[in-house]
Amino acid sequence: MSYTPDKKQDTPVENEQTAPPAVIFISPNYPGGHYRYVAALRRLGAEVFGIGDAGYETFRPELRGNLSEYYRVGDLHNYEEVYRAVAFFIHKHGRMFKIESLNPYWRQLEARLREDYKVEGLTEAETSRIDTEDKLLSLCALSGVPIAPSLPNAEEEKLRGTTVVCCGVTDESGEILLARAFDIASDEGAGEEEEQSPPLTVFSSGDEAAVLDHSRKLAEQIGAGASFFEFTFKKLAAAVKNMGKKGTLVLSSAKLAPPCGLLCDCVNYSCGGDIAELWAGCVLGERAVLPVQSVSDEEIRSESREQTEGDDISREHAANANSSSPLALVSRRFDRSFKNSHEKILRRLGAKIYFHGRIDEAMRRESGDYVYIFKGASSAEIRRNARFISEDFDTHSKKYTKLTP
Repeated sequence: MSYTPDKKQDTPVENEQTAPPAVIFISPNYPGGHYRYVAALRRLGAEVFGIGDAGYETFRPELRGNLSEYYRVGDLHNYEEVYRAVAFFIHKHGRMFKIESLNPYWRQLEARLREDYKVEGLTEAETSRIDTEDKLLSLCALSGVPIAPSLPNAEEEKLRGTTVVCCGVTDESGEILLARAFDIASDEGAGEEEEQSPPLTVFSSGDEAAVLDHSRKLAEQIGAGASFFEFTFKKLAAAVKNMGKKGTLVLSSAKLAPPCGLLCDCVNYSCGGDIAELWAGCVLGERAVLPVQSVSDEEIRSESREQTEGDDISREHAANANSSSPLALVSRRFDRSFKNSHEKILRRLGAKIYFHGRIDEAMRRESGDYVYIFKGASSAEIRRNARFISEDFDTHSKKYTKLTP
């Protein structure tokens, strides 16, 4: 069944050279942050046609408002159904320019559809090199970057240290266009007896130069074209045999997918740009059209709040992003007691806060309930402010307990 937004009725394309590039997006509703990329494609002039097995009425307003049309199939695993959905769009709108999903799970489906409909992009043979993390790590091992899975089990247990994540986007040639590195920390003492993870703390990494150098080698070795990437490293807290001395960066995981919503926000605020729009520009190439009037981040967030009223979203944005300033993200859980109130945090950080608000419900189990993203003049300053946000109040001892990120 096909759904077309009421605000626009599409007509068959007569001139494919002058018509907007048509992009098919497989499963545009999952993961939940995919609306960002559908919206970015639309802002750069594309028509985006979704195919999925979820109900159109369940989509968030930001997604529905940016899909040109949506075709619901009974099961995305049924290739014949998906094949017919693509045929429907081609018959109605003309040749498709790209087929994307940004989801490793559907990577082989994308490739098969591209080959059957002669759409530009990675082929099935090319995709088979990178369709699992094990295959990605095997490729990464050829780059010369130390790889954690290559450790014997006894040595892997010794792999302790700071977790560093590098996420970004590459162009068609595999060259990194934008990347940022972040140290990931958490309150290790919280959540041990709970099903949910402890709150999340993220800092701009002090090892960004070395992390980016490793990431360039990895991206070049993988050669996935215009793609997102996320490489996770351990910065060794002590020397590990056959791996490196203290401070060595060791790759522990690799994926070719967009960063989670919170990390995506961190990348955008740290560079003052939009990683989703950068990716969309790579996908569309010369067919990309810059928006006539740029929409500010505050306008987008205001629209989002109006469209999603009642779905537990309440966010505020202040200050423009500054790529030269260190950044931090700190989350809180509502079931914990904190020394410093929300009001105190806002007074202390003021205009240094990029963003604060409730975390999307789907991410709360892993990331916490409420998040603050802010900048500082130095790494020491943002860490002090992170501690200020995360200080717990121990109701049993009636003493304040400091949780160091």
